[in-house]
Amino acid sequence: MTIQVFDKIRRLDFGSSQASGRITVVPLEGHLPGPVYMTMSQALENGQLEVTELDGGASVPELLARNKATVHVLILDGEELIGAMQNRVLNTAVLLAPNSETRIPVSCTESGRWSKASKAFTDSDEVMPFTVRSRMKDRVFESLRYGRRDAGQSQVWSDIDTMMRDYRTSSPTSALKDTTRQYRQSLDESTQSFHVGENQVGACVFIDGRVAGMELVSTPAAFQMLWPRLIRSYAMDSRRLRQRESAQEGSHRERAKQLVEEVSTATWEEFDGVGSGRDLRLGHDRASGSALALEGDVIHMSVTNSRISA
Repeated sequence: MTIQVFDKIRRLDFGSSQASGRITVVPLEGHLPGPVYMTMSQALENGQLEVTELDGGASVPELLARNKATVHVLILDGEELIGAMQNRVLNTAVLLAPNSETRIPVSCTESGRWSKASKAFTDSDEVMPFTVRSRMKDRVFESLRYGRRDAGQSQVWSDIDTMMRDYRTSSPTSALKDTTRQYRQSLDESTQSFHVGENQVGACVFIDGRVAGMELVSTPAAFQMLWPRLIRSYAMDSRRLRQRESAQEGSHRERAKQLVEEVSTATWEEFDGVGSGRDLRLGHDRASGSALALEGDVIHMSVTNSRISA
């Protein structure tokens, strides 16, 4: 199945690069077949998705997602939910089946609270900063070999504490959201230059000329909704990374093509997905990668440069 998935990705077109500050983006454009689905934010907003603590007793590493819609719902790894007993982040991308209940694996992003703020979770409108998300991918991949999807709770808390120190922010409950909220306006202003094309389904992101990551969602409509939170996750970390001169040659567009080719020909391992689909994991010493595929069609792919550290 993975060959079938990657052949379709290699047929995507590469748009003209866009740059703002330290970040350069190369759009990925084209058509990827697959099912009809809503994003998490869409489904939560229209009341067709409810995410709560587990029935019968809350548990930090799992939540209950009820999809009341007649179509799938996509939740990305790294998307944050706020409320209930404490804020959480998805450990892996999930494709919820229509009219289903699914236990989803999460990590806490608010270590100082265990008290009920609301019955159900709401959308944080954030994706975890990409370096934190990259390390989470590595730990989840390792735990998948033992039948789990554990992102390493203590390490997640440590990464959030480090980010708060780097940004000199404070939070009464050590909540990641308190830091991202404080910098939201300036991050939005810094990423306004990255426009989404009509047929865009993905992007390759560079920081100081170095590959930072690649994000892919199978429909232009879904990508357009998810892109602001995805690019903010790169912009947030770009402000913490030590600035370096790029030693790589060639245009960003040429290197984006090389990145897609390398990702497509690398070794991937396949696991059962959470909800619908198959969970694919990239085996590479320089990159952390995950993909979600259904019946041979890629729904979501995220690859990050694990050599960049913040």
